[in-house]
Parts: sequence; C-alpha cells; structure tokens
Amino acid sequence: TRKAAERVLGKDVVNADTQGEHESIALLLMQQRHLGDKSFWAPYLNVLPPDVDSINPSYAWSEDELALLQGSPAQGEAREFAQRLRTSYEELAAEGGALARMASKGLAPREATTFEAFEWAMSVLFSRAINLREMDALVLAPYADLLNHSPASNAIFEAEKPWLSDEYEVVCYADRLYGQMEQVYLSYGKRSNQELILLYGFVIDRNPFDEVVLRVQLDTEDPRYDEKKAFLRRSRRDEAIAFPLRVDRFPDELI
Repeated sequence: TRKAAERVLGKDVVNADTQGEHESIALLLMQQRHLGDKSFWAPYLNVLPPDVDSINPSYAWSEDELALLQGSPAQGEAREFAQRLRTSYEELAAEGGALARMASKGLAPREATTFEAFEWAMSVLFSRAINLREMDALVLAPYADLLNHSPASNAIFEAEKPWLSDEYEVVCYADRLYGQMEQVYLSYGKRSNQELILLYGFVIDRNPFDEVVLRVQLDTEDPRYDEKKAFLRRSRRDEAIAFPLRVDRFPDELI
C-alpha cells in the first residue's frame, strides 16, 4: 500500500501530492526487489512475474508486435499509455526527485530504479493490485492475485478487521458454491478486450463488455468545413466525437 511505502521509504520520497498511488507503491516494489532475500516481502516478490514480458501488456509491446493491431484503436491506446508511463518515470527520475532521494538515503541505487524496473513494478500493479474500499487503498495481496478473470463472476474481496485486532485481513467472498479442484474466478471489471490486452496481456472470447469505438469527425476537405466548424464551436461541441459500440447496445446519442 501507499502507507507501507511511506513507512519504509519516508514521506520525503513518497509524496501523495505529486505521485499517484501506483507510482508510490512502484517505488517500494523497486526498492524491495533490490533487497532480494533481505526483504520482508521476499517470499511474495519471488513468485511475482519476473519481467514485463511475462505479463505481456500491449503498452510494452515492440513496434513489430504493435503492427499486428494496425487498424484497431488498441494500437494508439497502447502507444499513448506507454508514453504516459515514460513521462511518469521521468518525473520520478528528475534531478532531486524521488529516485534521487532514494539513492541519497541508501535505499536503492539508481541502477535498481531504471525505467525497466519501474515498468515491471507498474505492470505488476496494473495486473495484480486490488482496490479495497474499506481501507480506501490500492493493495497487493498475496493469493488474492491468483484468481483469473471471468466477466460473469460476482466474487468480491473485502478488507475486514478480526475481533480485537487493529490489523486488516483480506477476505474473498465467492459468488456461488464451488466443487473440489474447481477454479474460482474474479471479475477484473466490465472491461473490453482492448482494456484487457492493454493492462493484463490477454483477451477473452465472447466478451460481453467488448466494444468498438466509432469515431466521427468533420472532413477538412468539405467545402463547408469552416461553416460547420463554426457551428459546432457555437454549440460548444467538438469537431470529433466517439461512440462506444457494444455487442448488445449502442449509445442513445447515435440514434
């Protein structure tokens, strides 16, 4: 959690005002991975995916791999996401930034906090972390991240405090009775295949939440382009608009 990152790294490194929750926890992941077997979390870190390729999110794909998405909005989204990730790292790596402070405090040398290490940490968080509303926190919880995705699952995770305890425990409430050796699934949310491949590196057949984005915009070659553009501006509308089209429904605005 971010609180764990603050406790271990210090509030001069973990700044909730300038860092997102993912970035703060990523700092802790990089530092603890550097400690190796000396880390309190070593047993858990040792079973996490060893590199980004093991997760295979589309934002980490090579250009040759992204070429396979030619014609799909997933290609542009992957490139934009990769650039945002790079920008986040550059802010942390700036002179006097969080990574420099970690190095000056002897928490982790700069060679342990490269962009590749940051990308790994973020990919672990994007694909495995869960939000626990009871704690109001993003959490990496051992075993909780073993459950695979099913859009039909209604299983949930909750954080609870046992009687006479101030510590939280993470509890899974299954959505139905499961037989011996039967796999328990969790829904990662109402995500399209474009979102699934971006963050988790997989897609599913017959995804009920899959969608195609239909983008409509003015044609700059239209003789009345300027007139139409002026009309849209007066109406406080954009020149381009996107409609998400799903398998079972479409937006009312498209009618």
